[in-house]
Amino acid sequence: MRKLANPPSDAERKEAKRIYDAKRRKDKAAEIKAAKAAWYAANHDREKEREYRRKNMHKHVEYCQRPEYKEWKKEYDKQYRARKKFGDFADAALLLRDIENEITKQATRYEIYLTNGTINKAQIRRRQL
Repeated sequence: MRKLANPPSDAERKEAKRIYDAKRRKDKAAEIKAAKAAWYAANHDREKEREYRRKNMHKHVEYCQRPEYKEWKKEYDKQYRARKKFGDFADAALLLRDIENEITKQATRYEIYLTNGTINKAQIRRRQL
């Protein structure tokens, strides 16, 4: 006579289902996306969506005015523009910009002119030739 194994507990079944669902979503990502796009194209209501966005706009505005969001957004935009302009060298460009900003903060105009050799008009003209 064969002994039957204990049935899986609720937690074990839920974990097995979670793993199965994650694998299925990964394997059939293109099919699922196409099905959702087809359903949306057939069933969307632009007026209802517009009304929903209008009702919730104040929440978005409040969120965008928070200081921590502004700080994050400033840094994000800086990195985004650098990546767009310099590609793989974006990190180096940002570092160079930070160094240049620090130099201009610490050095006076006189020191900068002295370093560049452009302290008076004659020197400036000589350097430009």
